Amino acid sequence: SRVVVDCANGVGAVAMGPLAERLSCVDLEVVLANEGSGPLNDGCGADFVKLKQCQPGGVDTTHLRGVSLDGDADRIVYYFGGAGRGFRLLDGDRLALLFAHFLADLLKRSGLAADLRLGLVQTAYANGGAPARAG
Repeated sequence: SRVVVDCANGVGAVAMGPLAERLSCVDLEVVLANEGSGPLNDGCGADFVKLKQCQPGGVDTTHLRGVSLDGDADRIVYYFGGAGRGFRLLDGDRLALLFAHFLADLLKRSGLAADLRLGLVQTAYANGGAPARAG
């Protein structure tokens, strides 16, 4: 399995190098892009991808999955498709919502749903209006 990580020419590239090496042990090849050779967030990064709804410069995810960090690595988006296959984006809010649904399903299947309660709090300041999607 292979994923391309757009580091937005920012600090995320510093941490992603060692993380990419460690992920190889779970059969995940991580290919780094926009590692610092250009201006910060210029045609790349999570904000660019979310606003333009396309893969960042220097990244071709036509047959791969992609991840983009923003310049200071506090935001992440996941995407796939492109080049005639339709671009699909999952932002951090959508990822949190999907993860909460996954955990809720695990609680039900484990028989712990009666003993444990799961909640997801997202504020009005959430990127992309995820609270509207959660409703």
